[in-house]
Amino acid sequence: MRTDTLTTSSQRTNQRLPSVRALDEQVRSLMDAIPEACVVIIVTAILIVYLLWSRDRGLLLLFWLVGVLLVQGWRFLLMRSYRENAGSKESLTWAKLVAWNSFLSGGMWGVGGAIIFASSPNPLEQAFIAILLMGLGAGAITVTIFYLPANRAFVLPVTAPVVVAGVWQAFTHFDTARGIYSLMAVLFAIYLLFI
Repeated sequence: MRTDTLTTSSQRTNQRLPSVRALDEQVRSLMDAIPEACVVIIVTAILIVYLLWSRDRGLLLLFWLVGVLLVQGWRFLLMRSYRENAGSKESLTWAKLVAWNSFLSGGMWGVGGAIIFASSPNPLEQAFIAILLMGLGAGAITVTIFYLPANRAFVLPVTAPVVVAGVWQAFTHFDTARGIYSLMAVLFAIYLLFI
């Protein structure tokens, strides 16, 4: 009877090993994608500040840019720490740290985008912001697809605020065009979350 218990226990351990190895590989793939992702996010943020700069919202854009840079700096430090100490923490711990960083990054883009979206009277600028944020959500798939919680942690906060702002404006302004592209954004965000 004792041998059966040991065998069953070791069989259970062996059954879990592939999932541990798979998570190790997912985390390694996430970390390998960070340098390029950081460059794209930082360059895009700088271009957005340049394109949307105005006296009345310049300070807001600068605060947002600093927030984006801080989150990307943490992401880069996280990657370096992983490369130096990969064996010191379980892969699940690293995966959770990346997911939290993805959530903060998506939140910076989502909240900043929603504020710019809501403060702009220009429907073309609003459409630009909505398309940009949905594009960031779609682009994140290439970086975070290795670990779906990190993907959803980015996509939800990057898309939800501008979707809510768009729906709100569509109803408050009784604007059919805003209503249609808000509905399209809702459908696209749902699609990104459940790929």
